[in-house]
Amino acid sequence: MIVGPPSDGKTATVLLLKTAQGVYCVDTVTENFLASGYRDEKTGKSAPNLFKELDGKCVVIKEFGTVLSLRADKVRKFLGDLQAIYDREYSKATGTVGTIRGKAAFSIVACVTPATLQDHQQYMARIGPRFLTYRAPDLTEAEEDEGLEMFWEARHETRKKVLEELRQLVAEHLHECINRPLNPSPETPDQKKFIDRLAKLVACGRTDVRLQKIHDDVTGRDRYDPETSQSERPFRVQKQLRNLGRALALVHGRDRMTEHELELLRRVALSSLPADRAAVLALFPDHHEGLTAGACGAAIQKSDDRARQILEELVLIKLLVRRSGTSLGGAPSYVYAPVPRIADFLTIAFKPLDHVVDLAGDFTDKSDTLEREGLSGQSYRQSQSSSRELTQ
Repeated sequence: MIVGPPSDGKTATVLLLKTAQGVYCVDTVTENFLASGYRDEKTGKSAPNLFKELDGKCVVIKEFGTVLSLRADKVRKFLGDLQAIYDREYSKATGTVGTIRGKAAFSIVACVTPATLQDHQQYMARIGPRFLTYRAPDLTEAEEDEGLEMFWEARHETRKKVLEELRQLVAEHLHECINRPLNPSPETPDQKKFIDRLAKLVACGRTDVRLQKIHDDVTGRDRYDPETSQSERPFRVQKQLRNLGRALALVHGRDRMTEHELELLRRVALSSLPADRAAVLALFPDHHEGLTAGACGAAIQKSDDRARQILEELVLIKLLVRRSGTSLGGAPSYVYAPVPRIADFLTIAFKPLDHVVDLAGDFTDKSDTLEREGLSGQSYRQSQSSSRELTQ
């Protein structure tokens, strides 16, 4: 899932894959996307079985929100089909063409807005554990201004030509990757441990928490206590993250993962948590010593009570610990901090990753070079030394 606000470039980015080998691109899908079971009464011909056609391909869905906006029964049907397909086998009984069954495996890349996910949490709770998610970092005001200026400078004809050229380059690169022998070097023990820890973080972070109604006989009132109703195991996520890391290395022209791929995996893992929890956890790079409900609410623009509820959920699913803070005259506020086993994942800030720099050589070396020379992002791309090195 590629998650981002409207007009942030999600669609334009995934459409770069449109002409690439092995890509099946659609604007949206219906509940009968895989196999409808429809038969024309006049000709007797059955509708094509798209399920088999998709085997070995990547399905790009430009707008997943339209699927989630269907009637509830249709959404449940579609997500049920996806759950069945995840095991690479599909069997569907119809009243027209009998039972449709087969084996296939394909990936899905779908674009969706945060509001859509928020409005359809009950659906994503069913299919969510089968998706990894990437949320692009929020733009600063300076970055927005730079983007607006770029659109003023670019003529429509020039922009269209550049996009076509870029789409062709993407298709050529993916063609080369697909036809390259896939023989990745084994991950190091430290890399395996890193991915295992990420898998446990995602599994814990997606634990379903519900409020249980409890009647207090002393006060005669009802209260609602949070409790975990369903916990995910880390095995599926581990395989997904491992495969993603290897695929990123392949696209980057490597036969092994580097620190760059592992950092991208960390960002995907944290993005794959429910939005409210991910927003709270994203605050800890600026709050190494802990976070109060008041500071959390102000940062995520929610009430103190809602912030406290999210923080308590994170304590319940064992991603945060709670301790008493310093009293300022009244009752001391609780302070929430990451549990030690994942503290390093949560307290390191997201810094811009420049793929132009990375693909010029080893990620670690190029990061050191940037820091020494005071270069980053666009300034590096515009430097003559960058052009010479990329040419070589």
